Amino acid sequence: MPTSVVALLRAIAYGWRQENLTANAEHIRDVGEELYARLATFSEHLMKLGRSLNGTVADYNKTVGSFEAKLLPGARKFSEMGVGGDKALEEPERIDKAVRDVQQG
Repeated sequence: MPTSVVALLRAIAYGWRQENLTANAEHIRDVGEELYARLATFSEHLMKLGRSLNGTVADYNKTVGSFEAKLLPGARKFSEMGVGGDKALEEPERIDKAVRDVQQG
């Protein structure tokens, strides 16, 4: 009789382990799905930020071009006539770097 009791206890222990493994697997799946959803949302935000940065760089470069073409020539004429301040006008540089396209890698 003790042998059958030990076998029964082993079967019960095995069943509990299987139940725990199943519960853990379900929990891991749930956590994985939640993490994936969060990553998808984060990815959307990151792509939006990249597009915004590219637009900001383009706008900045247009502004620099306008500054160089429309404002600096007039300021140089003043400087040639001896009108100016203590500080020299700095010419901003265009930004040639673009935001990395994540989809191309």
